[in-house]
Amino acid sequence: MSKYIFIIIVSSIVIISTLFAALLIRYSNRIIWQKAKLDFFARSLPLFAIAMITLAIFLGYLKLEGAFPFLLVGALLLVLISVSLIIGLPFSLLSYQAAKSIKPLDRERREFIKGFSAAFPLLLSASTVYGIGDSFRKVQVREVPFYFTDLRPDLQGLKILHLSDLHLRLFFSLSDLEKMIPQLMAHKPHLVLITGDIADDLKLLPDALKLINQIHFPLGGYISVGNHEYYRGIKEVKRIIDRSAFPFLLNKGFTFDVGSSKLFIGGLDDPRTLSTENYRFLQDSLDRTLNFDHHSHFKLIMSHRPMALDVAARYNIDLVLSGHTHGGQVGFNGRSVFEGLVKERYLWGKYRKGQTQLYTSAGVGQWLPFRLGCPAEAVMIILKRPEN
Repeated sequence: MSKYIFIIIVSSIVIISTLFAALLIRYSNRIIWQKAKLDFFARSLPLFAIAMITLAIFLGYLKLEGAFPFLLVGALLLVLISVSLIIGLPFSLLSYQAAKSIKPLDRERREFIKGFSAAFPLLLSASTVYGIGDSFRKVQVREVPFYFTDLRPDLQGLKILHLSDLHLRLFFSLSDLEKMIPQLMAHKPHLVLITGDIADDLKLLPDALKLINQIHFPLGGYISVGNHEYYRGIKEVKRIIDRSAFPFLLNKGFTFDVGSSKLFIGGLDDPRTLSTENYRFLQDSLDRTLNFDHHSHFKLIMSHRPMALDVAARYNIDLVLSGHTHGGQVGFNGRSVFEGLVKERYLWGKYRKGQTQLYTSAGVGQWLPFRLGCPAEAVMIILKRPEN
């Protein structure tokens, strides 16, 4: 997409959403609160959006690219606050009108209803601000055990560092990755697997792989492809990865010895589209990948798309590691709040289908700086046998 088209689309979204929110604020204020400050805020909201866009274009003209992430966050904040108000203010109007229709209100009750009516849009707006701030918090390193009844003794306790969706560029940098390395090393992983969408700026990819290679992992590290590798140029991505210490598993895999056990690691291709009906593509990719499996005792598949679980379960694959979804950006109690509400399945966490298990990572980085109850994560998968 041309940067000019991108600027036009983003500018239109920001201006339209703030204008709509401003009109709704003024209408609601006239009926409920009658506050001059609210009218001033409503008038200022689209003007501030236009001023910010103008500044962004001016700084872009001066090639001050370092300011771009901050302006993008500002645009996102304006849009999300506007959307919060567009959702919340109709609730305020309905609750206020409903309270008025029950009985005449004295002054004290009227003020209480006014305050109650303001609570919902304020809560949504506050959650928006918190979600943007939460996206810049330190990446969590989580240990997640997976239990397999027939796990061989040589694989008991195997630690697999799963990294996904770093999206190195605007909101997750090389310095952020460098700060993570000592924490990751402290967990002493045996194996590092990266399931795509590593860098949105390919100039950062070589140094990122060098940093990750500083982690001591005796069984090696492997990379599978994500949709952003295709968006940024798969030929250049492949060239960079082939010069690194990490094999690039694209429709292929390796079988290697862990003691007297054989472990297979395979990497699927990515369908590159937003459709959730890519099972035939993934089926073909898995068939090609399993040609590299030589009588392994444990089969692990890397697939950027978590829907691969449905295909892998037909082959009794032991474990699938995925990313892509970012947990839907919003979660509660370790699950995406959008679980079951969208076509994309297996949004965040552990899943099982038949004998096949899956972990979908919420991702290390993000291209959209918003996380609410769904923190960025690097996952330490630990293979175990059930205790009972």
